[in-house]
Amino acid sequence: MAVPDFLRVTLFWQAVRDRPEDLVVTVAVVDAEGEPVAMASGAPAGGRYPVSRWSRGEVVRDPYALWLGEGVAPGTYRVGVVVHRGGEPVPTEGASDGFLELFTVEVRRWGE
Repeated sequence: MAVPDFLRVTLFWQAVRDRPEDLVVTVAVVDAEGEPVAMASGAPAGGRYPVSRWSRGEVVRDPYALWLGEGVAPGTYRVGVVVHRGGEPVPTEGASDGFLELFTVEVRRWGE
């Protein structure tokens, strides 16, 4: 991807039980040192459809747009998610410190 531009990420959540507890999701783009260069945080689906109203088996679409502006240096970045409940990260299999890496993205300048 070339900067400046938006990185668009869509998560899909599936409820494992009726009316689960509400949670907050942080989607982040982090550099090699683990420092965030872009992030978005909030209730899934922008809070328009609270988690506590989900039904077991239901799948909910959760889109994000992360701005990668001129200040983001060219390079490879990790994109991942942290799920919080009650202010604490929810333990997730495969997650390091609550950060579950989803994929990597390479940022380039136009013409490079």
